[in-house]
Amino acid sequence: MNKEDKKVHINFWYIMAAVLGMLLIQDLYLESTKLTPIPYSRFQSLLNEDKVAKVAISQDYISGSLKEAQPDGVKDFVTLRVDQRLSPTASRTSSHCGSTPSSRRVWTSTA
Repeated sequence: MNKEDKKVHINFWYIMAAVLGMLLIQDLYLESTKLTPIPYSRFQSLLNEDKVAKVAISQDYISGSLKEAQPDGVKDFVTLRVDQRLSPTASRTSSHCGSTPSSRRVWTSTA
């Protein structure tokens, strides 16, 4: 084995380590931004208990963050949007609600 073969062999392992490192960073990022699907009734309960820090309302979904993580690990959530006429409790809370453009897509994981 001459010097050139050894050099190519070492560079291959550097590339493999870099690719694995990038996959690890991607996995950590995706895990940190994961939205947990919750029922609308639970969203209402959390809202009434003043545990919701931020809310974003799109055409079909409501997503948001809680002030503190729940015992089951829920911190960021998504739920189906229910018409406010069907749910009058949404307007009686102290949490600040905002809206997002209806073209925004919210992806959920069933994992």
